[in-house]
Amino acid sequence: MECNRFSDVVFILTLWVNVDKVNIDMFRSLNRPVAKILAIHTGGPEIRRANSDVAKGLEAQLLLAKGARIMLTVNL
Repeated sequence: MECNRFSDVVFILTLWVNVDKVNIDMFRSLNRPVAKILAIHTGGPEIRRANSDVAKGLEAQLLLAKGARIMLTVNL
């Protein structure tokens, strides 16, 4: 089976900078508005300054758009 669409391809990337680039390119290809959802931190000031490595991979913001494909890697 041949993939004819860019969005049907699975990417295996080794650097986060490349993951971010592919994700942004995918959002652009949707040609739809993108919502930026900011995290709400309920811990102390040290939690607000923590990077995603400390937060078990969770980022401070989430980008979503209608038609975007997502993959959950942790059961929250």
